[in-house]
Amino acid sequence: PYHCPPRRWPSWMKEVGETWDGRRLLSGSLAQQVRPDWIWERHALNVDAASRWAVRNQVPRLLELNAPLTLERSRYSRVRWPHRAARIERASLCAADRVVAVSSWLADWAVEQGCHPDRVKWTPNGTSLRPSMDRDVTRERLGLDGLVLGFVGGLRPWHGVHFFGPLLEALPEAHLLIIGAGPCSPPSHPRLHHLGWVEHRKLPALIAAMDIALAPYAHDVAPWFGPLKIADYQSQGVPTVASSYGDLAERVGDQGLCVPTLQPNAWVRAIRSMEGARFPALVRSWDQVVEESLAGFTPRAR
Repeated sequence: PYHCPPRRWPSWMKEVGETWDGRRLLSGSLAQQVRPDWIWERHALNVDAASRWAVRNQVPRLLELNAPLTLERSRYSRVRWPHRAARIERASLCAADRVVAVSSWLADWAVEQGCHPDRVKWTPNGTSLRPSMDRDVTRERLGLDGLVLGFVGGLRPWHGVHFFGPLLEALPEAHLLIIGAGPCSPPSHPRLHHLGWVEHRKLPALIAAMDIALAPYAHDVAPWFGPLKIADYQSQGVPTVASSYGDLAERVGDQGLCVPTLQPNAWVRAIRSMEGARFPALVRSWDQVVEESLAGFTPRAR
């Protein structure tokens, strides 16, 4: 983890501190004088320790890419030295023997940064959830009956939180179960049940209690996200209705529908067409994600 400098430090010192901290952590990891056969690194902004060490010591390195971090931080906060951050980011990507991207947009972006296409692989996220047999018990405990819609995730502007109220008004027979928290508060509605964050072990039963799981996204959502919630929903066999965004159509597949707009009537039609459906639990485990990420991993000669 990055230990942020005190608030009185200027912002540029915090960005330099990210670089220093990455090098400190790598040095600590190697202090036991154990030479790794290869490195799996999660991409971090302003951090170049692992890429420099791997090149210098001829050790293969796989880079897990979850976001274009210079662009993401510039979009949602501020980068004091964007050119420096972009230079370190590009060098780290291009030095990796393999870049594993969580979305197809990120895979294309990595190639645009200079990575060879043969070294870039799109590997969607997985889940650690297992199928639950407690659907009926959970519905009874929460007082849910009839059509139960559900949403799991952070309540952020791009998650379409504002859309939940109009959707419930268009579906007078439905209840909405929201699991998650964030800077955006869900609308106040008598048929909306907001549980906030829950323990991970409780998630399978709560998702299983849903009839339709939702993944709405606002039109200005960043295109690089690889939503975790789709794999969570599918682990319980719950049909998904999602926005037509990014890789969602491919991820949802035949276990749900994608809607091109956040118009309540369009979502009502999709929800009612999926009502009563149930699918076999599809568990895309993290072990499977790792196996796919490493498949055919042959480090290039340096």
